[in-house]
Amino acid sequence: MTMSFETINCIARFDSLGVQAYDYPAIEHFLDNHANNHDQEGMTAFILPYNDGGVAARSHLTVERKILQGISLENVMVRFGDRGGVRASDYRVLHSLLYEIPNLSLRHIIMMNTWFTRESFHRRMIPYVRLISAMILQQNCLPPESLWVAKPLEKFSLAMIKKNWKIHVKLSGSKYMMPQQGAREDEEMVDEEDETEPAGPRGPKQRYMRPHRELNADVASFVNFKWVPSYKDFNRGQQEVFDNVSRV
Repeated sequence: MTMSFETINCIARFDSLGVQAYDYPAIEHFLDNHANNHDQEGMTAFILPYNDGGVAARSHLTVERKILQGISLENVMVRFGDRGGVRASDYRVLHSLLYEIPNLSLRHIIMMNTWFTRESFHRRMIPYVRLISAMILQQNCLPPESLWVAKPLEKFSLAMIKKNWKIHVKLSGSKYMMPQQGAREDEEMVDEEDETEPAGPRGPKQRYMRPHRELNADVASFVNFKWVPSYKDFNRGQQEVFDNVSRV
């Protein structure tokens, strides 16, 4: 299977402008988790107006930036852990969305994240699984014996946000806040990194009750059948990668 600007475009038009209209930062600069000389001056202050110089968190974002970062975490800069934090790569994506500086190409971001994951020694997840699966199918790289489940794409719109997201906003002085349900009002819920999770298998009810899991019992049974004896010793991230490979 080949991933390129051209093959990604065969799935959908992810970039609305021509190739020359975008900026293409080097992968080491874009994924650098610290501000560097290639970033816009004052970028951190623009993105985190409520940060006091400490560790960046979602509580330091305005309501608008929180919503955009939530969309980014699900579709652009996807990750398992540290979802309550804000990384330098998040700054760059948010700054591009809000100010169009730099003008980032989604195709370029997809390829940088995919390349970084492929070259990582400890892979904890596969980004853009549905896009990669669509490319495998389109390029006829799917083994004949594989089980394949078609799942329609849901168009992202304001109506979809209202239907699936619960956003609670409160005014505290001159600051708008988005308290997390079930958490204290003055703190954010922070996800733990996956490697801290204990090793061991998880029951079928827990693994297949979520919407993004397999859609029928045949695929679930097929994935379980592929488990090797050492599967029980994998951490959660390794189990996710193993199951994703079995799935496609």
